[in-house]
Amino acid sequence: MSKGGPDGVKNWAFKDVSNAYAEGFGFQKPDVANINRWKRGLQGCFRAAILSGFTGIQILNHVDDALHTTWRNLLDFDPLARYGGFSYEDVVVRPAADALRTVTRPSTKVWFMIMGEMGRSLFRHPGSYMKLIGKYRGTLARGKVKANVKVGIALHWNKVCGNCFFMPDTRTAQQYNATYAKAFADQRDYIRGNYDLGTLKRVFEVSDVLGISHYAPMPTDALNFASFELPFMTTAFELKYWGISLKSLVQQQSKKDFLFSEVGLGAHSLMGVQLLLTCNPWLKASRTASGLSTTQRRTPGSGRTSATTARNGFTICWASCATAAAKMSRSMQLCVERWQL
Repeated sequence: MSKGGPDGVKNWAFKDVSNAYAEGFGFQKPDVANINRWKRGLQGCFRAAILSGFTGIQILNHVDDALHTTWRNLLDFDPLARYGGFSYEDVVVRPAADALRTVTRPSTKVWFMIMGEMGRSLFRHPGSYMKLIGKYRGTLARGKVKANVKVGIALHWNKVCGNCFFMPDTRTAQQYNATYAKAFADQRDYIRGNYDLGTLKRVFEVSDVLGISHYAPMPTDALNFASFELPFMTTAFELKYWGISLKSLVQQQSKKDFLFSEVGLGAHSLMGVQLLLTCNPWLKASRTASGLSTTQRRTPGSGRTSATTARNGFTICWASCATAAAKMSRSMQLCVERWQL
């Protein structure tokens, strides 16, 4: 959690779900004791996943605004700078990496996103993120199979830079794309003068894994080419204006992994989730964990998915449908071939 708002991050805080009241939750300051408490909770979640048979874990590090006034994608902060005495690295990245490294096996596949859906922070401070990618690639690979450790970044499927230049409101994908092109062209001088485009491009090049959030409208309940088209196309469309070719990055198949790092199911409706699972039963049996502090296991013979909870007031491992990495990767490759990005 960041406590700030439209003016930027003022300090960090942990949401304490053990201290709930009618108006919301309490917040704990990130002192050494609370950071260690957070790390222990993560260790419990990750250990439960490994012991349940998971062969891979994806970590999507990100923060939310505690005041609920600003979407995380719009928060402007340097991940290495200290706010209220602590940095994003101190309270989010390092504890998660330490917890993961402690419990994973040498053969465990790890996808560790330094950030997720925090576009403005990334685009404003690409140099800091590049340092973190290099640092935690080394940290997480220590004592592991190096090829199994992938460190990188994840984006929201549109507004990839976190609305970092003026964009009028639009209602359709077609209007959005046309407006984006014109707005970028009109503000090109401002963008070139305020963003380090070379370093930004380099962040994408050095990342071992790139993720995209998939909350775009789906034209079908089935998981097929059409299910992935809109978010992937929109991300590629926006990045090209920043001098970043998603096609070129995707073609580095031997070097990079590509994930839908978050997948929205059902739009807060259990009916939508149940329909998707009925159409795609393989989702229920997936053995790859997806999402920060998320574990899933199936009770033998019950056909039910249960959640593992770390009862430390900080971390709850909630039941979710984890995505099957092989099917996702193949679907994304089909998208690339079909679109000829």
